[in-house]
Amino acid sequence: MAKQTLQFDRSLLGKELPGGSTVLTRERIAQFCQFIGETDPIYLDEAEARRQGWPGQPVRPIFLALLRRREDMPDIRLEFKSSRGFLGGQNLEFFAPIYIGDTISATRYLKEVYQKTGRSGTMVFVVWQTVFTNQNGVKVGSLTDSRVLIGKSSRSL
Repeated sequence: MAKQTLQFDRSLLGKELPGGSTVLTRERIAQFCQFIGETDPIYLDEAEARRQGWPGQPVRPIFLALLRRREDMPDIRLEFKSSRGFLGGQNLEFFAPIYIGDTISATRYLKEVYQKTGRSGTMVFVVWQTVFTNQNGVKVGSLTDSRVLIGKSSRSL
């Protein structure tokens, strides 16, 4: 059986889409540190961070993953009957330190949409990339994530 061409809004492929901006406030980062159980003093105390040679209080780069929200993603108008979906994976790269007080802006791109057929049937992968920059235009990180959609099957499991 021949593979069908996926139908979706191809005009979104590679198109730069705004993802908003966030100021890394001391309060928000303190909550994040408490949530993850942070104990390294440079992430908890600006004076200690400066004593150790940092220009300010750094923020764990994994915080960038929290700034990408799936509900803000545009509808790509994918024509594919799906019975369920799940996160297929994430890859977070860090390029420069981030600090309390930074304003982080996100820009999104639809990187690719493709299908594969496996034991469970047809799967569609929707891959997004989010690039994060600080207030100086410096690229501080990049997050690539994929969503996997499983096609509806006519056979019972």
